[in-house]
Amino acid sequence: MSETSPPQANNPYIVGRPVERETLYGRDDVFRFVYDTLASSQQNAVVLYGQRRSGKTSILRELPHRLPAEKFCFTFFDLQGQAKLDLAEVLFNLAGAIADTLQLEPLNKQDFQGDKDYFRKNFLPVVWQKLANRRLLLLFDEFEVPSESADKEIKNKAEQEFYPYMRDLLDKEKRLSFVFVVGRRIDDLAHWVKRVFKEAQYKKLACCNKQRPLT
Repeated sequence: MSETSPPQANNPYIVGRPVERETLYGRDDVFRFVYDTLASSQQNAVVLYGQRRSGKTSILRELPHRLPAEKFCFTFFDLQGQAKLDLAEVLFNLAGAIADTLQLEPLNKQDFQGDKDYFRKNFLPVVWQKLANRRLLLLFDEFEVPSESADKEIKNKAEQEFYPYMRDLLDKEKRLSFVFVVGRRIDDLAHWVKRVFKEAQYKKLACCNKQRPLT
């Protein structure tokens, strides 16, 4: 991969709800970390974690403006609430977001429901053909970790289906790259969630200092 520096931008940064680019300060250390990690052929996943108002979503949405478009195609996907859905429905929703990004033909939900591996066996080859030499970078917001008090069915579904499938994608689909944002400390994650991130690189995001913008 090229060692060319990602484009720089001078934008203000604020915390709270996700903000537009013109009100976002540069977090050059974070963007450099993501770029350097994903530029390596040996790495395809980054985990950004921090407290609720550390600007995770805003940083995630800024990444397409900071990483080279000739190397990556970016798809933003909000995972909030997805853990309670069947795996086939989650993958259909994810494929829909990717298809919108690449302006692919409309998808048939029944294809995904009939084969849990349709996403990888049938959908991704179409994506690779469209992307040519670029990598698909999935920007996963609100990577949901069911709490101990969560409904048992939701926890079982996440543990037995969603997280193992994500682990498999990270292992086997090397043209896929991932940036996850997590609202918990890594040490607080369940062991079966940590397995998803086994080979990922981690970056903690600090909360905003009220006296000055984050840098």
